[in-house]
Amino acid sequence: MFSNAAAQIRELLLAVMEGVLQNSLQDRVNNWPANSTRKPSDMYLLACQLLTVLLGYKHLFTKAQQDDMILCFEKGVAKLGNTAKTSIHALNLCSVELPLSMQKLLSPILAKFSQVSMLGLKQKENKLLTRRCRLHPIRQCLSTFSSFCRH
Repeated sequence: MFSNAAAQIRELLLAVMEGVLQNSLQDRVNNWPANSTRKPSDMYLLACQLLTVLLGYKHLFTKAQQDDMILCFEKGVAKLGNTAKTSIHALNLCSVELPLSMQKLLSPILAKFSQVSMLGLKQKENKLLTRRCRLHPIRQCLSTFSSFCRH
């Protein structure tokens, strides 16, 4: 269905990330229903969910764009309610899908977690994220050792 839509997927990614990173989602959304029960803060939740879906197309994005996706999720952690929860789940997914980017950005993410104590972020979620990000180098080391033993 989306096999010939690589350019549009990249364009969508860039538009959503720019809106999140520059706090301009409200300005970018056209035709938001005036009588809607949704609040402008819901746009960040929807953007986070959309970025989570776009993780499946990671092969279309540059390393810098993948890093920016993680920064968007990090920014979502500071939002109240479901956006923070969705961002934490997305960051856990990123630790599997984008391990090199997560490894690079893990310290600022954990610093953000410590700053946002009012959200009541569960310590187990924090530990899970840390463990997952540290698994990649271990997995890489075991893979290297395994290939060494075969020769």
